[in-house]
Amino acid sequence: MILCLLINEEELCVTEINKQIPLNASPLSQHLKVMREEGLLVTRKVSQVVYYRIADQRIKQLIGQIKTIYCE
Repeated sequence: MILCLLINEEELCVTEINKQIPLNASPLSQHLKVMREEGLLVTRKVSQVVYYRIADQRIKQLIGQIKTIYCE
């Protein structure tokens, strides 16, 4: 769900992601951490706010194709 959300947005902070994905902050942060460690996401920090985006355009294209096949 997080990757599907991020293919439609350039980048989102945890608060913006959490508004659309019904998880508590702690599990959501853990999911984001794992995806960042695996190279799926990259971050940008502005003051106290961390913004997440998909790391590679190829990942974005692949998730977009999977979403089209299975979710639409």
